Amino acid sequence: MIKYVVGFLFSPEMDKVVLIEKTHPDWQKGLLNGVGGKIEMDEEPNICMIREFEEEAGLKIDNWIEFADIIGKDYICHFFYSLSEKIFSVTTKTDEQIVIVDTLKIQFKMVDSNV
Repeated sequence: MIKYVVGFLFSPEMDKVVLIEKTHPDWQKGLLNGVGGKIEMDEEPNICMIREFEEEAGLKIDNWIEFADIIGKDYICHFFYSLSEKIFSVTTKTDEQIVIVDTLKIQFKMVDSNV
């Protein structure tokens, strides 16, 4: 089973959120998503969330709160959120752009990963 984490860092007022503009996999290309990645062997989800966010957004956030899990036949994805005034200190650290988005302007799109 493959295990993942995805995190959403919000401003304290929850009017801004950090997202990542996906370039891969192909079915996510051009879409915005939470920041995250694969959980390493014997790594706890919350520790992975701290590591992944720092690797991709350049900011160490220690107070992630898990709020949901999605379980598929061969994967599990743990979802986290956190609130921090440090939100404007994020930086892009990978080939996928980190962006800060106004939460009132977010449009949701359901994507089938089997496409």
